[in-house]
Amino acid sequence: SGSGKRFITGDDDNVILYERGGLLNRYKPRPLSDGTDGPIKNIKWRGRFAAWTSKRGVVVHDVVQGY
Repeated sequence: SGSGKRFITGDDDNVILYERGGLLNRYKPRPLSDGTDGPIKNIKWRGRFAAWTSKRGVVVHDVVQGY
């Protein structure tokens, strides 16, 4: 259930979660990082947790709770 309704992208400074919803059922971006981590190297998502690596280390984010 919920397959294809969310995805995560990363670039030089940010990790962004895209979720379906809102006006016309479009994807809405929700930043997960504040841009101070540096370049994002790897992103892994398992169940409710997303983790990524950067020059500052490893960050684990609870996608369901929002922190």
